[in-house]
Amino acid sequence: MPKPFPTTTLTQSARVSFLTKELTFTYRDTGAPPGKKVYPTIFIIHGTYFHSGIFDSRLTPLAQKQGRLRLIYINRRDYQGSTEYDELEIEVLKGDFSHREREAFLTLEGVYLALLIDGLVRDLRLPTGAGLSVLGWSLGVSFTLAIMASANSDLLPFDAKARLQEAITSFTLWGILGIMDPEGSYNIFTDTTIPTSEKSRVFMSWVTSYFAHGDLSLHDMSVLQELQADSTRPSTLHNMSAQDLLDVTELTDGQKVENSMAHPDWIRVVEEFVDSTLFNPDLRLRWPKARIWVTYNDATPYCIIKGIWTTQKRAAETPVPCLSFTVFHGANHMPMWDQPEKTLVFLASTISGSELLN
Repeated sequence: MPKPFPTTTLTQSARVSFLTKELTFTYRDTGAPPGKKVYPTIFIIHGTYFHSGIFDSRLTPLAQKQGRLRLIYINRRDYQGSTEYDELEIEVLKGDFSHREREAFLTLEGVYLALLIDGLVRDLRLPTGAGLSVLGWSLGVSFTLAIMASANSDLLPFDAKARLQEAITSFTLWGILGIMDPEGSYNIFTDTTIPTSEKSRVFMSWVTSYFAHGDLSLHDMSVLQELQADSTRPSTLHNMSAQDLLDVTELTDGQKVENSMAHPDWIRVVEEFVDSTLFNPDLRLRWPKARIWVTYNDATPYCIIKGIWTTQKRAAETPVPCLSFTVFHGANHMPMWDQPEKTLVFLASTISGSELLN
């Protein structure tokens, strides 16, 4: 087993005030590259179960050594000291609420995160001349879409909106896009054969596996492996120690409350966010400097790839506004852990515009 990289950043916190709500978000920061006044910065929003530590543990030492990028890993709500969801928010996530109420919840989360990023840009005096990017990975994609959608919301104050529209040069959607899976395909979150107490363990084993799919250029579901992992490549989880898991995950008995967003009623809400952000010319004009990257890894779980295919098909039918699609070859869902050097190249490419992974 390879020796773990040290985690070299301390968790910091920032406050967001909105109407009557006071929120705390924690984050980790690689810091400014030594000797540079102008440099690119990427805000990274994590997925489910795995918090900012999954990026920090192995990317930070490399980023600090190379001295080219500043990476700020945001802990979403309910992770690592960021404000937990209140009872009403939990009910909206888990309960039988209307489509509009769920949509309002996600919109507000996007506003909170937009305010956080705007505040950090100002408080940390981040330069914007070399590029500023927001990247969502896995479930973090849904929250990144919500940040994009906040530009169309009257809830985001005008001054914050104007600063972000001027500063952000790219959004990267790395993984799940909230596209409904075909009927009869596998969904681990709705699999009733898995005991609730085992859900988190089974999910982490599955999502960190490598899958030997067929010819992905065919865009055919029959070439995708839904359950059978590649036996020749151990999962990321298999190569993690108990301490590693403690450093990068929030372990729970059962599921995180946000896992409800993988259920069909919630996926329909996220699908609408895809429509209202990626394929809405008016909204895209509100981000005049931002290029949109959509990326998947070719050994990742099938549902991610299927969602990307659906988005590619729609993009081909709606060429304006354009999306930039890239493939991370040879990677499962966790290259920030298994392939940190290559991941850092990928992150740099989202700023520079170089399609380095294709």
